[in-house]
Amino acid sequence: MCQFFSPHTPLVPDELTLARSGIGGGIIAQDLFMQKYGLKNPDGTTNASRKDRVSSIVVSVLQAGAFFGALTSAPTSGKCV
Repeated sequence: MCQFFSPHTPLVPDELTLARSGIGGGIIAQDLFMQKYGLKNPDGTTNASRKDRVSSIVVSVLQAGAFFGALTSAPTSGKCV
């Protein structure tokens, strides 16, 4: 008999996905990150268009990592025999 889930496998991965995207959004919102990557204007206001571009890049990298992680996990996962 093939067991697809161990008793320790979480069946709701949405919490982990939300945590990862929350980390990305939290980092982008930090003042130090905004200053270092030019997301703040000289007068101290947020440069919205630039912040949107950086946010989209962070989301794209997160999605690409999930995609390639899923592709590489298939051949390396344990097989049912």
